[in-house]
Amino acid sequence: MKAIVILLAMLLIPSSVAADSASDQLLSIMRCACDEGGERVFSDKKSLLDCECALGQSMRARIQAFMALQSAADKESKDAQLSFLENLMTEDPANERYITYPKHRHNSLMKNTLCSCGCGKMALSQCPLDCPWSPVYQRRFKFLLGLGFDDAGALGNYLKHANKVHRQGKTPLTMDDIILNQDKPLSWLFPVIVGVLAVFIFAGIVIRRSNRRLILHLL
Repeated sequence: MKAIVILLAMLLIPSSVAADSASDQLLSIMRCACDEGGERVFSDKKSLLDCECALGQSMRARIQAFMALQSAADKESKDAQLSFLENLMTEDPANERYITYPKHRHNSLMKNTLCSCGCGKMALSQCPLDCPWSPVYQRRFKFLLGLGFDDAGALGNYLKHANKVHRQGKTPLTMDDIILNQDKPLSWLFPVIVGVLAVFIFAGIVIRRSNRRLILHLL
């Protein structure tokens, strides 16, 4: 049945609509996956934009059909793209293998973002296994970074949903609240002062010893 819907979408949706930038963006951040002997094999070199196998073409048609039904505003804000990816992962968590994203930035966000669901002052990467919030943003940060959000934009999305889900009727969290391990103003000054003092103390000891030797030599 799904194959019939996809085929109809390919036939009925004008090529100019199917090839819009929102569809292309999704296709460009998703790996090409092909069926080889009944097993999906994901490529590290090809995206769905240049995926020629039947499975890749069916996913491409599915994305184009979905995006053709979305509003211009949702595509501009990338809510439509996020919605498609969330739905895809709900169908099968293994679909997460489609997504390409900068792993070092993802790791940094997970290690330096406060979990807002009641795990104390833990970062998302440190939450216990029964925390429902950490896996949500472990996945969503991948989507956001893949779709071109910078770190501030990804954190803004997190803050918006954290306040909506966990802070209703309470004082909302701020960006400073959710960013862990951030440098405080002038935090760099303390080690500089300590270093300068150490140099002066060492120089003073050296000078005193030199003066003593000089006095003893004169005597």
